Parts: sequence; structure tokens; C-alpha cells
Amino acid sequence: MLALALLAGCGSDDDATRDAGPTVDASAPPDAPTTDAAASPDDDAGAGAGYASLGLGYRHSCAITTGGTAQCWGSNALGQAGLPETGAAVSTPADVQELGAVVAIAGGEDHSCAVLEDGSVACWGENSDGQLGRGTTSVGSSVPATIAGLTGVTAIALGASHSCALAGGAVHCWGANGFGQLGDATTTDRAAPVTVPGISGAIAIGAGDYHSCAVLAGGGVRCWGLNTDGQLGDGTTENRTAPVEVTGVTGVLELDGGQGFTCARTATSVSCWGAGDAGQLGDGSSGDRPTAAPVPGITGALGIAAGSRHACARLADGTARCWGYGARGQLGDGSDISGLPVIRRTPVSVMDLDDVAVIAAGGSHTCALGASGAAYCWGDDAAGQLGDEASGAQSTPVAVEP
Repeated sequence: MLALALLAGCGSDDDATRDAGPTVDASAPPDAPTTDAAASPDDDAGAGAGYASLGLGYRHSCAITTGGTAQCWGSNALGQAGLPETGAAVSTPADVQELGAVVAIAGGEDHSCAVLEDGSVACWGENSDGQLGRGTTSVGSSVPATIAGLTGVTAIALGASHSCALAGGAVHCWGANGFGQLGDATTTDRAAPVTVPGISGAIAIGAGDYHSCAVLAGGGVRCWGLNTDGQLGDGTTENRTAPVEVTGVTGVLELDGGQGFTCARTATSVSCWGAGDAGQLGDGSSGDRPTAAPVPGITGALGIAAGSRHACARLADGTARCWGYGARGQLGDGSDISGLPVIRRTPVSVMDLDDVAVIAAGGSHTCALGASGAAYCWGDDAAGQLGDEASGAQSTPVAVEP
């Protein structure tokens, strides 16, 4: 779920709940189409915000302004948007309360975390599995609080109900651990960070619903956690409580996980593995695959993002392409989302964007930043996660209101 967040400037029902795994209701119908005219990315709305980074959750979105302020919008039912009015949805960006300057941000199912300027991490939202890292599983909070003992963090990645951080080449995880997604060789939930054994010199991390991954120096990948769809990429469907090597991919620079699948980017290609029922592997197939294989037609990508059952890449020419499940418009290709669910098993172009500098995926929505720092989103809008004053689901990008 881009649940992955690097330092600024460098992801319930169906797949609206990103990476919700067994809780997904695959029978839920797509949102009814809106009759409102979609705002054009050429509009001035959102352009004044000056965003530098994005971090999307299942039904909420967050961004960092160029001044280091964290803003969120969408669902705040459990405080995941960091706003005092819990239980309410927020359809335009608002500052996260009581949070200082931020350099990275990420969203999970119902929680969010941010890396602060001093390398510490603050989290807020749901905490029933200890995913806020506060040492307890007490009721969550919309007010951010820093995690004790976690310093020097350069990246964070959030799964459904677990969190991971990268610091000094080591990976630390906390929260739900029923499938081994914390990587500490147990299935015991942890309300405070534990270090993932055997991981050193890591340069990037990513998380899916119930699995986690790390990129090592040299470009090798290790993953751990739930593996029923082959999302760990080790050639099996056996759950792993400790890191295992992903086969078939080398030279990885970045990765992200979704609901039972993972995608990775190298300097020349994008590869995916795991669940493929909705085309989320991008290679034209409809089956699962426990080893990595390239996504055809995607070369020289500069960024990737995985949602619940869709994935996207931003290309060197400033355009973006997406593939997988698109029933709520999350692929951004202008598909008719009023009828049968849209599935694209190979990449399609996101309409109306030609200067994409950052891309991120939520449960069933996607957002991008333009070169000017303007933000655009598309897909599901049931909780206002598109940030354009709740216009309804959109299959082409709309500008986020400032």
C-alpha cells in the first residue's frame, strides 16, 4: 500500500480498503457515477498548496507541503486523518493537529505515520493492534505521538494494521503480526518496534496488507509475512515469519505492496508478483504468480505505487500508467465506471497528466503531484479522499482543492 514513504521530495469494502486481505467484500458494487463535471488538471485549484510528497491510506490521503506541513483528507473515522473531528469525513486538505515539520508520511488502513525532521516517527489513528507503536493497544488517537526509542528514520511503510521504519539500514516493525508481517520470527503482535533479524544495509522498504519487504544494498529483495498468493516472491505460497529472498528480480530501487501482491522498480523495468486475479501483475495474465516477472511496456519508470488491487508507474516523460482493478476509476484512464467492474490486465495511460513528479496509491484511489507541486487524485471518493470537495468517484484526475 503506498504505504511506502521516503523523505519528502525523493497506500472495509472491496479494494476501497487497501490491502484489507480477508476483510475485503468483493461483492460490493462500485460507487455510483457522479454527474458533476470533473475538474481539469489545468485548473488552478490545488496549485497553490505546493506539495512535496504524498502518503495514501485506504480511504484517506495525506501530503506534505513544501514548507513541511502535513495535511490529510478523507476518512477520519478513527482519527487517521489526524484531525480532531473523528468520525467525520474531510473532503479537502486540513493540517494534521499538533505535528511539527514532516519529511515523509504514509497511510495504512486506519492509521498514519510521519517521519519528523529530527528522524523520529509520529503516528495517529487506530491502535487496536499496536500499530501506533505506543507500547499499548489502547484506544487510538487522532493526536500524533512520537514512538519512543525510534531515531534516525529515513523511510516508513504501513500495511493494513502494521508499520515499518527504515533507519541506518535496519528495519523496525510494529503492530499486527498474525501472519509474521513484522519479520521477527513470531506471530505475536507488537505494540512497540522490533528489529527485523537478518536485514542490514537496507535502502528501501515497502508494505502490503499483511506482508513487508526490504530492498538491500545491491538491489536484492527480502520479504516476509502472508504469502497465500505468492506475494513474498520466493516461489512458494508458504507464510514466512522471517525474511526470505525474492527470486527473479535484481537491481531493485523501490518497491510497494498491495492486497496480496508486490511490485518492484529497477532502473530499466517494473516487475510484479503475487495475486493476479484482477490484472494487478500487469502482464496480461489472470492468475497468481509466486515469482517476479516484468510488466510489459513499462521501461525506465521513475516511481511505482501499489493500491489494494491496482498498481501504477510514473514514467520519465512525465506521464503515468496504471493496471489492475479499476471499478472505482483508480486507473485514471477515463473508463466508464457505471457498469461492470473495469479490469485492465496491461498498463493503460492516466489521462490529462504529463508532468507527474510523484505517484501514490490508496485502497481504490490514486494521487499524483505535478512538477509545480499541485496535487491530483482519481478513483473512489466515498470518504472524500480525492480532496476535491467530495465530487464522487472519478475515472480521470481531478485537482485537489487547496
